[in-house]
Amino acid sequence: MRLLINLCKSDLDKLLSEPKQLAYAMVAEFVDRILYSEDIKDDWDIFLNDEQVRQKVLPEFKTMANRMKIQINWQSLVEQIMDINQLENIRFL
Repeated sequence: MRLLINLCKSDLDKLLSEPKQLAYAMVAEFVDRILYSEDIKDDWDIFLNDEQVRQKVLPEFKTMANRMKIQINWQSLVEQIMDINQLENIRFL
């Protein structure tokens, strides 16, 4: 019985790692195709110079940049508050 349980555990452990390996392989293949294929610079230039693509992609980049600025500002404010709180604690001691 113990041998059967160990075999099942072994098979289940393999199943847990297979999706990770599959995901890694898919990402690796995507990166290879995007970054290392021949003439990719020309393809990216054509893609990014297409007016329809720019109208769709660039506003999303602006939105992401705005969100990043808000996040950085928020983090800065949180750090300032943490610093102030530490100073307040020191004053009471």
